Amino acid sequence: MFKFKRFLLLGNLAVVLLACLVFTFTIGAPSTVFASAQSCNSVATGSWSYNCTVSQGNISNFAVAIQQSVNKSSTSYNGHTCSTGTLDGNFGTNTYNGVVCFQHAKSISADGIVGPQTWGAMYNMLQYNGTAYGWAYYHMLSSSNGVFAKNTSTGVWWVWFGSSLTSGNWCPMNMSSPCYKP
Repeated sequence: MFKFKRFLLLGNLAVVLLACLVFTFTIGAPSTVFASAQSCNSVATGSWSYNCTVSQGNISNFAVAIQQSVNKSSTSYNGHTCSTGTLDGNFGTNTYNGVVCFQHAKSISADGIVGPQTWGAMYNMLQYNGTAYGWAYYHMLSSSNGVFAKNTSTGVWWVWFGSSLTSGNWCPMNMSSPCYKP
């Protein structure tokens, strides 16, 4: 009987220790993720330099903004115009290659990751088109088509996500899944 009680006691102790470990890792992980999420803007405001870092594998409206920025900038490097290919909100291989080309052309560390310097270079290429009904519209330096807009009351940036200027949607520039699929 004594061995059975010791077995139960040790078994209960093991369960308690396991529960403590699970609780510690479960509680610890979200606070770490939350802390890093607070260090960047998950919704674009201001000069974009504080936007969250975006890299290969990301699928979001930020990826749409990156694709629009690279494709509409007509930036070139080594005689090739930088392009991300399809506008789909998926930061895949083509977007990575387009970003690396853009970074080379802007003399930024060409790592294919869109961080503060690359966001800032993209923002600096914007040209103001005009304001209407609470929205300020912008295009990239070499394009006359307005593909970015800023809500003048909230300061939140939006990006045009569509296959043409008549087929698509304005989507908030953020880390959410793309709001329109052309």
